[in-house]
Amino acid sequence: MKYQSLQAFEKHLNEALPAHLSPIYMVGCPSVLERRKILAKVLSALLRLDPHIQVSRFDAAEIAIGPVMETLHTLSLFGNKTVVFLDNIEELKKADLESLSKYLNTPSKETYLLLGAGTLKNLSEFYLKGKKELILLDLTTEKPWEKEKRLKQELVQEALKANKKITPQAVDFLIQEVGTDAGRLEQEFFKLRNYVGDKALIELIDAQKICSSNLQHTGWEIADAVVWGKEKIPFSRTQDLSTLLGLLPQIRYQLQLGMKMAEAVERGASLQEIQTQFPTVRAQALEHHLFQVRRRKTVFFMKALNLLFEIELLAKNSSFSPSMIWDVFNAKLEYLTL
Repeated sequence: MKYQSLQAFEKHLNEALPAHLSPIYMVGCPSVLERRKILAKVLSALLRLDPHIQVSRFDAAEIAIGPVMETLHTLSLFGNKTVVFLDNIEELKKADLESLSKYLNTPSKETYLLLGAGTLKNLSEFYLKGKKELILLDLTTEKPWEKEKRLKQELVQEALKANKKITPQAVDFLIQEVGTDAGRLEQEFFKLRNYVGDKALIELIDAQKICSSNLQHTGWEIADAVVWGKEKIPFSRTQDLSTLLGLLPQIRYQLQLGMKMAEAVERGASLQEIQTQFPTVRAQALEHHLFQVRRRKTVFFMKALNLLFEIELLAKNSSFSPSMIWDVFNAKLEYLTL
């Protein structure tokens, strides 16, 4: 069975406990941190069933398949079930992958196999051979806005685990400021959680105080500069696709902000009304934004949002380098301002 939503995958996991868990679970996700966290949830479910279960961890980028297969077929001396955790299976040689795929047809009843992959591009045949027993979560084709939504939900859940609540505004700010890199988000949320101490509610002002002051040339600053025509900040990090994909939602936020401002201006809203509608935008920035909004009008932001959508698809589905995609976006955006 194949899932393309973490929420659906977790629902399956909860409903499968305790008697209907699959012997094989596989997570495809570009982020090492994210896929290992998801697989850790599966492991946690297995440990709830049997706290004495034995766990063996392997990385296909560092080891051949031999020791893995040996562990899969070796029964525990103490009668406990075994979990074999194998990450980066896309790194396996063809012969090793074939050996593993044969195991998928007749998995051991005493062993659970947890598989991780950064890409599923060359694993479709592998999945088809094992799909009778294998439960797959495929996040490799997750759209940027889907990932953003998922990470927002996870921030809310992380806050609840710490016996706290976090406002939607604070969640939005974290995503806008940090991007959708799971590792950086986790780090910033940890700092934020410690900063508020015993306070039960994490608010926007808390996130602004602790997060923005610790990041230099943030995605927020870059997006602000790109959309509002300020001095461009060098962005050499576009060499990294995940960084580029993390920046695009922040640009979208700025464009949506511009769209709302343009709509307010075009319906004749007063400055006081606009200030009330956008309380988090500082007076000096608001003045600059309104100047650009009056010059560009709603049509610019609408076209720019359509352009951003095209760029997101290009980033996800093409073989072009992130730096080239970034240059194309900036060139087309510049053309819209003419």
